[in-house]
Amino acid sequence: IGVAASIVALFGLFMLLAIGVFAQNAPIDFEPAGNGAGWAWDVFENGDNPPVEFSTNPFPSAPNTSANVAKFTARDEGQDYAGCASEGIGSFTFDETNATVKLMVYKTVLSNVKVKFELSTGGSVEKDASNTIINGWEELTYDFSAVIGNSFDRFVIFPDYAPRDQDNIIYFDNVTFSAGTAPT
Repeated sequence: IGVAASIVALFGLFMLLAIGVFAQNAPIDFEPAGNGAGWAWDVFENGDNPPVEFSTNPFPSAPNTSANVAKFTARDEGQDYAGCASEGIGSFTFDETNATVKLMVYKTVLSNVKVKFELSTGGSVEKDASNTIINGWEELTYDFSAVIGNSFDRFVIFPDYAPRDQDNIIYFDNVTFSAGTAPT
């Protein structure tokens, strides 16, 4: 019994290590001990491509009273599809427990916020949602249940997917993954 128990314990330890190595890095909350703020974020198609900034939440009010947020400045001279991307999410596979993606935005304009997942070897999936509130935090929801079983390794956000005639500052935060429904 002693050897069998040791084998079971060793197997359990290996399983926990495997889960830790292959787990997605979520939620993305931009807190010092959390996910997102320490990741490399590539800004693209945004004029001079100012970096994503991580700062204290300038508007801590419901529904987002968290301490830290990401700040993206969408440049007037940038493309409509200017955005930022990170591979910090790690290997990510959609399943029934994580196919609903939510994120919070604080914007001064109404426009689409596109979320995209890419695989470095090819393939991607993206969804749009539009904010309906300006000058206040709003949670947007994206349904990725149609791609359950697919894996990705890069998270992309287009925080102001629209034509601009001025620079727009967008704050985003609290990207979460929760239960979705299997496609029919």
